[in-house]
Amino acid sequence: MRFLDRLKWAFTNEGGYWAAAVALVGIGAQTYGIMSAPSGKIPTSVRHEMEEQKRRQDEAYRMQLLLQPFMLEQMGLEAVLDANGNMSGIRKRPKTKTEQQDIEIKERANEKVLKGLEVRKQGKPARVGPEKLPLFTFPEPRLVESAFGEPAAAIAERPFAS
Repeated sequence: MRFLDRLKWAFTNEGGYWAAAVALVGIGAQTYGIMSAPSGKIPTSVRHEMEEQKRRQDEAYRMQLLLQPFMLEQMGLEAVLDANGNMSGIRKRPKTKTEQQDIEIKERANEKVLKGLEVRKQGKPARVGPEKLPLFTFPEPRLVESAFGEPAAAIAERPFAS
């Protein structure tokens, strides 16, 4: 049977409407498959979600750039900037006077601890430094004007006076 004969048979009473219905369902399924295939277009809801994600990422990046100098400073680093002001590298920053003093204090304390441990190995008390606190005499208290501008004698209560 040739194709045209089959087509006639399908759409006439000889083949019945049953074959025509099956053919139409097949054609419909193919059409649905073509229409539902991805077209490369992004749905509007997905596009809006992607734009929101990009906005959030941009905001996070701006915050990172804003906080970067403070984070680098806490780590003891500083940014190396190019002629345009963009960061081109990182280098170790020199210690401030306060940081250097902190290091020296810690080193001296560690030296005392180590000396105390060495003395303790010898069986002596592990104390490095003076045996007791030095005697300190406090000066006589002074009467001054109060914070409210009244003379000291006019204040009714003196909770810390002895």
